[in-house]
Amino acid sequence: MDIFGHTSIPRIISLDYTGTQFEIYNKISRNYNYSFLFESLTGPEELSETSIMGFDPEYIIKGYYDKVTIQGRDGSIETIVTNDPLLEIKISQKTDDQTYRYLGGAVGVINYDAIRLWEKIPKRHNTTEPIMEFGIYNDGILFDNKQKNLYIFIMMKIE
Repeated sequence: MDIFGHTSIPRIISLDYTGTQFEIYNKISRNYNYSFLFESLTGPEELSETSIMGFDPEYIIKGYYDKVTIQGRDGSIETIVTNDPLLEIKISQKTDDQTYRYLGGAVGVINYDAIRLWEKIPKRHNTTEPIMEFGIYNDGILFDNKQKNLYIFIMMKIE
């Protein structure tokens, strides 16, 4: 299920492209404000088994000390008042299928200052900046480094 409870199934499509995962990601990252490249290792190999790339997230979720904001691609913003933003983000990412290592979901960062949510450490400064930020990716690119194959994955919503 996605952030709003829609059931989705993965669709993986083979693409015809020659080049490295770094060349592909270089082209993607120049055109999108939000993107990532993950390298998936399964053992002591020097080269990852699969490179995973995401770009243009469906939602941007920002966690603050007292709220979470969810911004859609269309610019709409929903605000949820909470004292546990990480829990709200976790709840929003309902998962049914663990068949694949990664085919969409939340990718982001948690600021060091977020420790104040769980530990009794005094706040030295008030900030208006988010203490965590995640993109919700429902599609992306998989690059098989062993076979040199390129795929796109799409999480198709079932109505």
